[in-house]
Amino acid sequence: MDVKQNFANDLFFSKYFEAGGTNKMLAIYNGTKDTINLKQYTFRIAKINVSPVNLGDYGNYQDTLMLPNTEILFVHYDETNSAKDCADDIEGYQNWIEVPGNGNLYSHMNFGGRASIGLYKNSSLIDIIGIHDGSEPLQMDKPCTYAKIDGLNDDVGFYTYNGDNIKTEEVETNYFLSTNRCMLVRKNTVKDGSNAVTRNYHDGVNDECNDTIPLQFKTLAQEWMGYQIGNGNNSQALTDSTCTGLAYGGHYNYTDYYIAYDTIWEEQTILGKEDDGYYKIDIPQLDTLSCTNLKITVKDESNNELE
Repeated sequence: MDVKQNFANDLFFSKYFEAGGTNKMLAIYNGTKDTINLKQYTFRIAKINVSPVNLGDYGNYQDTLMLPNTEILFVHYDETNSAKDCADDIEGYQNWIEVPGNGNLYSHMNFGGRASIGLYKNSSLIDIIGIHDGSEPLQMDKPCTYAKIDGLNDDVGFYTYNGDNIKTEEVETNYFLSTNRCMLVRKNTVKDGSNAVTRNYHDGVNDECNDTIPLQFKTLAQEWMGYQIGNGNNSQALTDSTCTGLAYGGHYNYTDYYIAYDTIWEEQTILGKEDDGYYKIDIPQLDTLSCTNLKITVKDESNNELE
């Protein structure tokens, strides 16, 4: 029997994808053991004069509520390319929240790599992608460098050269990740956004392009993994890599990744069914465990997992 009783403390950003054109993806995860009322949560990006997005309008249970171990995933598509057609072919696409090309939600989803995004609870900042000044997400006023990785030649945004490649699941020497043209997924060691809020505070943004200026998204390498989506100089290549990123992010089951089980009990031989036609399995310690995040795996004598 496998058990995991290590829960998140609050909602946090779980996926981020600033892709080609205005194609964007942003996800928020509830890794707690509680159903959460989303009315007290909002998110917003830097430097726009519109109201924050209230998550209470996008619950996955009884309108305003979010169930434990679930993700709310927002996606906006640039209708001038085939990214949406690509997404239509992705399993589970219907569960995404598609953002129309206008309105308040679109204003906050139309982010670039230099614009930070803040998650708030009752007006208090609880998570950040990028940097903030204590209450507001900040934006680099002009790009300080450009990335030429796999043909990418674009405003790099916040970046690291010590990235964790999600496909190889290891930190690679000089592996480049940034908030522009990269598919990012939050590591399952994150329990909330408090570390990001603490470490990514800046008392102002200096626009001089100087590598010594610490305009760093300091928890990018520590708390995120991802991969580069490819060529930014060829429109078809960018469309194809955007499609690949959407497909990867859409297929990536964050709950399965976030809940890593620990085995507490391994084997019991069952000789036959009970009189009622069912197998009887004795599970030790069950009265000492939480009622959530339990998984029982049953295998046959050939070690094949049974449904």
